[in-house]
Amino acid sequence: MLKRAICQKILLMEFYTLLGQHELIESDWAILENYMDLLEVFYTATNSLLGLYDPTSLLVIENIVNISQKLNYFKQHAGWIELIKIMEIKILKYYREIPVMFSCALNSLFGVDGVENFIEEINNNIDVDLSDSLLNFNTIFTECYNYYDNLYGSRSREDVSQLKTFSSFKNKMLELASRKKMRTTSSSLNELELYAKTQFRDFMFTDELENFDILKWWKGKVNTYPIMAYMVRDLLTIKASTVASESAFDLSGRVLNERRSRLREESLEIYICYKDHLDAMKRKQYISAIEDSSSDMEDEMDAINLN
Repeated sequence: MLKRAICQKILLMEFYTLLGQHELIESDWAILENYMDLLEVFYTATNSLLGLYDPTSLLVIENIVNISQKLNYFKQHAGWIELIKIMEIKILKYYREIPVMFSCALNSLFGVDGVENFIEEINNNIDVDLSDSLLNFNTIFTECYNYYDNLYGSRSREDVSQLKTFSSFKNKMLELASRKKMRTTSSSLNELELYAKTQFRDFMFTDELENFDILKWWKGKVNTYPIMAYMVRDLLTIKASTVASESAFDLSGRVLNERRSRLREESLEIYICYKDHLDAMKRKQYISAIEDSSSDMEDEMDAINLN
């Protein structure tokens, strides 16, 4: 709306002049443009987190960083200080204790060091002490890796052993040639330590960085980081949400309606989950409304005797 208003700046100024009311002057438009600049960072964050078919949880912390930088910029201007304070309080309501952003650390463009730098940047921009969050991140991320190591470690080592047994002559020669290097690096480090110490960006071309596909990248690293690949499988499945936690599961008024006024608990659960399943199969989760009576789900659900 603000962007459209700015595009019609001349017409709106003439319209207000004809009305004989408060005349719009350049300083009014400057304030409007600043508001749009401030809100644009939230608009960008919302759009980036709306993806349904790609990992989005790894994008959360970088969007928080982007927002914190914008708030810090406006905080330097006297007329915006009070507004920014209110916005900071709102952000800290959810992020005073930074969520454990494991998924961001599993993004090889950033890694563990990247998450640490992001937390420090937020700390500097929003005047809040996040040192405990930084310490907790490192501790709990290591604990998470150890959990997966205990769960899948023996299986992963067995798979690697089988690969070596049936490897070709060429692979055996490559393994022999790199044995000394492997002894001085991999043997003394577990997967997480090796991953954390490697700057993968340094080995990527510009086009790889611009078109980076995290799932494709990890698919190619399964044999190198078999345990962490299990972490990626589980943690990147979790989607980010642009809905406040208090309302994330609030479907009030969107399931029961005049035509469907009574549902048992089990029926209600089936209805919600089955709709999402059908939408996912047809890849129309962006456009399908939960109360849409014309959807295919209506016919399928009506055919099931739930009561």
